[in-house]
Amino acid sequence: MLTETGVNTGVFTGSIMTVSAPAVVLNDGTIQVTSATTVTASYIDGIDANLLRNQARTDSVANAAPMMALTKAVSHDSAPPGSEIIYSIAFRNAGAAAAHTVVIMDAVPAFTRYVPGSMRLGLANSSYDAAAVLTDVADADAGTLNGTLIMFLIHSVAANDGVDLSGTDEGKVFFKVVIE
Repeated sequence: MLTETGVNTGVFTGSIMTVSAPAVVLNDGTIQVTSATTVTASYIDGIDANLLRNQARTDSVANAAPMMALTKAVSHDSAPPGSEIIYSIAFRNAGAAAAHTVVIMDAVPAFTRYVPGSMRLGLANSSYDAAAVLTDVADADAGTLNGTLIMFLIHSVAANDGVDLSGTDEGKVFFKVVIE
């Protein structure tokens, strides 16, 4: 149902229940939309602000949402036991809205051991050495090591700025391991 915002303003508000679901459920009374889709409503305006009757109208509402992508890379394809290698995970928000409380988790790979104090957080074009050092304990910084699980908490990733390798819509996290 649409409700006019004032007397003969021709501006209406309303709501349609929506849901984002992994599977479509038919005839459940909701419009199911995916992230970053636009919902368009077509209707007949009984009388508009110019006192014209039965005018066809179409309005659209964009469903802005974050769309996070991760890309993992390793510094060496192969290395002998005792070698130190660096893993990097690039993150990017390709969506039209900021992402909040982004958690990136990765397990220490089998047959390796984590190098204490090696977690880093940097810009999208950062090298390991240029990135900010993080601690391994759960504290105010973005890094935490819990057994063999490495976790990074990024409080906010901005909406896509349309420029690759710049801005706060993307970044990179790093950690080191030694091959056993």
